[in-house]
Amino acid sequence: MEFHVFLKAHPFESWHNRDPTPLKTMKTMMHMIVSRLGAKQVFTVFREKEAGMKGSEAWAYLLKLIERELQKPVEGVAALP
Repeated sequence: MEFHVFLKAHPFESWHNRDPTPLKTMKTMMHMIVSRLGAKQVFTVFREKEAGMKGSEAWAYLLKLIERELQKPVEGVAALP
């Protein structure tokens, strides 16, 4: 939820003319959370908070991370032709 508050205060487009390190750090943290907890679990937790985040850059970025995580091949499972 803090990611949402951070992006409301500092939207993606506001980073063009300044050091992007804080934004990159926040994005990396979100990526790690989705990777470690799993996309389905993160989606379930954040779906409860969706009403406040819906339409925000944070929600869009989170959905993109979840989508990418769900498309990753699973270890030990053969890819479908």
